[in-house]
Amino acid sequence: MKKSNLKKILNVIAMNQTNDGFSNRHVLLDGEMDKDLIRTIKDLDMPTFRCSVSTIANEGYFGFHLSDILRRLVESTNGDLQKAERAVVLIDEFEKMSMDDRFITPLLEDGTEDEIEKQVHKEKISRSLNQLSLTSYLRGTTIPFTAFGEDGLFDTSNLTFILIGDYKDMELSEIYDGYHSAFTNTLMPVIIREKDKPSKETSKKHRK
Repeated sequence: MKKSNLKKILNVIAMNQTNDGFSNRHVLLDGEMDKDLIRTIKDLDMPTFRCSVSTIANEGYFGFHLSDILRRLVESTNGDLQKAERAVVLIDEFEKMSMDDRFITPLLEDGTEDEIEKQVHKEKISRSLNQLSLTSYLRGTTIPFTAFGEDGLFDTSNLTFILIGDYKDMELSEIYDGYHSAFTNTLMPVIIREKDKPSKETSKKHRK
């Protein structure tokens, strides 16, 4: 990852660590989980939690929920709530929360056209609900949790979310079309995948 992009992410984390009225902002990354990013965050000596969209279930359904992230953070800090509330959360495969048909229809190849259309509609509703739930976390809210057998309230205002998706070099406006505006308003400008630059020799060949 370019140092300029890494620095931008670290600036977001630093701003979210303060409690001075800064409007919470988070990062949407187009690309894969980056080793430099993971190493740098670990060097900050901050609690981190990593999961993927495919493991998150809608509230009310059986499975791993967004609120479980908060519980896991508290557990990772041995109950130090103040430290847990200033953690970094990395969510991978974030394109799977997009309501863009390009990230839904390839998963639904079997069935008639009408059946696929109904499945796509159902999947969009599910993704929409997850987006709205996550938006409240990104904006900053208080969520009840249970850890070590005790109940508590977790303030998400100082968390930093880094959301990583494979958007296949789509334009920023195209990426945002797959998400609610209330959600995208919580994000810093997308850090687009770093494209490979052609070598000088390649460039000369193209000019011939």
